[in-house]
Amino acid sequence: MPHDPLTSDPHDRFFKETFGRAENTVPFLRGVLPPALSGAIDWSTLKREEATFLDETLARRASDLLFTVEWGGCPACLYCLFEHQSRSDPKMPLRLLRYMVRIWERWERDQSQESHLPLIIPVVLFQGRGGWKAPPDLRGLVRAPHEMGGDWEAFVPVFRYAVVDVADPGTRDRFAALHVGSILEFLRSIAVEKDVLRLEAAFAALTDLLRFRDDDLAYVRTALTYLFRASGDIDTPVFHEHVLRLEDARLREEAMSIAEMLRKEGREEGRDEGREEGREEGREEGREERGQEAVLEALELRFGHLPVEVSSSVRSVRGAVRLRDLLRSAIQAPSLEDFRKSL
Repeated sequence: MPHDPLTSDPHDRFFKETFGRAENTVPFLRGVLPPALSGAIDWSTLKREEATFLDETLARRASDLLFTVEWGGCPACLYCLFEHQSRSDPKMPLRLLRYMVRIWERWERDQSQESHLPLIIPVVLFQGRGGWKAPPDLRGLVRAPHEMGGDWEAFVPVFRYAVVDVADPGTRDRFAALHVGSILEFLRSIAVEKDVLRLEAAFAALTDLLRFRDDDLAYVRTALTYLFRASGDIDTPVFHEHVLRLEDARLREEAMSIAEMLRKEGREEGRDEGREEGREEGREEGREERGQEAVLEALELRFGHLPVEVSSSVRSVRGAVRLRDLLRSAIQAPSLEDFRKSL
């Protein structure tokens, strides 16, 4: 089954759509780099390079972006790696060295007239639990006898990389006054929080984001898709309860729309499996029951205890499209009487 590009790789799409924009990237990198280095960079020259340097086997758990800038009249490269996995990679310095060599090789190929290589500053954005524990440089990976002292270190490639751990309270404090802080808080909620707390924290962060991206609903859709993909089952009353509580009508509407799109995708996959296993009818009934419960949950949250005839009418409705329309009506109808007209 062909996948909607919005849902096929939500991790990669969210990272690149977020940090591929200068209004996000510049304040993020300014907050990461040492002040003297950040102050020397001409941020108006920031340019995203259309390239990736990841190993093919790691592409599913990481995304990367490369930028070029000018600093003091010299070119430099800022390489951002987004690790969307639950644990830090102990061999990250070796991985980064491999990527840096690929960047320099590309530079040599494209800038053959240049006799010098650009500075590369690697930045790792980590979205996981338990903190970042990988060595800060290659020396932490090299095994050497204790009696050798530090003489051997001169033979090891020397570079360091910056790490931004979204779960670290220091990260929140550093970016709290900036709109990119809302983005990092959104990533933190997905990485650290669970179940109800994840939804509460993520929706709060998205509400903040809308203040900065008032007319950019396409970006919000990407973020919502990322959230729902990371949150497992979205066919629950708890999910609908939190969506209905959203004060921003645009965010509420987009949340319900994306949820329905993902449910539709799940139904298509379920039908494929059902043809193979012969259990499609039972699964369809289960989906209809969950759809009915979602409608009733929305009505009860808005209008309180429901008359028996309303509950019975809803439970008699069949068909995914019809139930989707009813759920939308349950959310938007001014009164219970208006909702009854849609039955």
